[in-house]
Amino acid sequence: MVDIQVLLTTMMELFAFIVVGYILVKKHQISKETNKQISGLVVNVLSPALIVSSVCVKSDYDGNDIIWQALGAGVLLYLFLILLAKLVNRCLKADEHEAPVYELLMVFSNTAFIGYPILRVLYGDFAVFVFSLMHMPFNILIFSYGVYLIGKGSVKENQKISIGNILSMGTISSLLAIIIYMTHVNMPVPVVDFLSMLGNATIPISMIVIGASLAFLPVKEIISEKKLYLLVAIKLIVLPIILYLLVWRLPFDDFIKSLIVVSGALPSASMVVILSTEYEGDVKAASAGVFLTTLFSIITMPFMLNMLL
Repeated sequence: MVDIQVLLTTMMELFAFIVVGYILVKKHQISKETNKQISGLVVNVLSPALIVSSVCVKSDYDGNDIIWQALGAGVLLYLFLILLAKLVNRCLKADEHEAPVYELLMVFSNTAFIGYPILRVLYGDFAVFVFSLMHMPFNILIFSYGVYLIGKGSVKENQKISIGNILSMGTISSLLAIIIYMTHVNMPVPVVDFLSMLGNATIPISMIVIGASLAFLPVKEIISEKKLYLLVAIKLIVLPIILYLLVWRLPFDDFIKSLIVVSGALPSASMVVILSTEYEGDVKAASAGVFLTTLFSIITMPFMLNMLL
């Protein structure tokens, strides 16, 4: 069982960093462009360093079975999320413009900015590596399936899917981590220490980025999106319960099952807002969904994980 006191303390610490980012924007210390650049630093440098460094530490798991389980669980997880998202859309009676965004909010979660810090506290560094493998379909689907969906509800045509986007630094670092793990390469201590120092910066800086991103959103318009409150409840409360009931019947290691449940408790990914902006989707609904799931997850995650794990 998860220690709820430790988890609550962790969430409060993360929330404090979010508040710092929010205040920095309101005090005009961080602009949209600066926040975008810092976000790029997290995605392209800090998070990849965290993934690679996480596989350089000793773990209780030997052999490659855990890798194949993580990859297989990830494929099944995303297939299930896509089917569930379509069902949720029907229940919410979303219109043609809202439906693609609602679907993406359900399918894609903030696995890196919030998932990695939480897992590191709960299970240690190795969990970050396994979790990154489980969510490798994220980069492939967000820039293919995601772009396709947004295109259905937007006025922008001829969306292009870039191989460069799919082969992101997150994907590349996960592949590199697999190679290191499977070949049992002993990385030089200075290299491991360097990567660990970079990786450790992921947690505070990513939280500050989230806080800054929330500060740029139109709060009054966001809280008026009443239909989204039901989606938030399904995303943060119903989904982890469904996943818990399903995964414990599957032939996966208990560690993998726990990571799947954690995946279901995470808030929606900020990439949904970025795609909606780029391809002229429902930016208001996307911003509201990310904003609300992020804020409410600070309360729901500790209790849901304590109850289910």
